Amino acid sequence: MGNQILKILGAEDTINDIETFTYDSLYMQLFEAFFPNLNLDQITPGENAEEMAANIQALIDLLAESILEIDLSFISSRAIV
Repeated sequence: MGNQILKILGAEDTINDIETFTYDSLYMQLFEAFFPNLNLDQITPGENAEEMAANIQALIDLLAESILEIDLSFISSRAIV
């Protein structure tokens, strides 16, 4: 079901196992699909856990500040990665 949703949204990656949720590229594709007006060009997929955590944190901050306008500081990007 998750892969069907991703396909409808135009995401390229598919979910093969739970590890997929630790990759920043999945979240970047989801953000691009959900929020096509946002410019995410400045965020490139990370090559290691630290870079991926920084990217996911940037997405969390963007979601908190520009979209939901609520505090999401309780969500840890490092815990996701």
